Amino acid sequence: MSDLNNSLDYFRPTADGRILFGGVNHPFNGEYSDSKERLRQRMLKVFPTLDDVKMEYHWGGLFAVTREYMPHIEHLGNDIYTAHGYTGHGVALTNIAGRVVAEAMAGMSERFDVFSRIRHKWIPTPKVLRVPALAMAIWKAELEDSLAG
Repeated sequence: MSDLNNSLDYFRPTADGRILFGGVNHPFNGEYSDSKERLRQRMLKVFPTLDDVKMEYHWGGLFAVTREYMPHIEHLGNDIYTAHGYTGHGVALTNIAGRVVAEAMAGMSERFDVFSRIRHKWIPTPKVLRVPALAMAIWKAELEDSLAG
């Protein structure tokens, strides 16, 4: 499950009864020195009753952003498919993309065809500006979220 914010939080139960919780934590795809606490504070806004529960693990990483905010799902030929560019929504969208690709591989391509019609455009950003541009996009999303509610 995820919220509907631009800078979203997402969560799901794990097989062993815990909660996997994540969200945008660092605008430069790295780690703050206090990233674990920052993520914990986001989690407590959603689940305030977990205040006394220990957070055992946390991690950060890169994510791919598409200009259209839609995943890029395509068939390269020879039974090779790709699905990427989830723009920070990968926990939810990878399940959908996996289903769409599996259906296409089984000969049911209706939903795959919808994604394949999306014309993805390059984000024309010089390499040196990509990280700051991503940071600005995240900050913009967070500002929009704060103004919305």
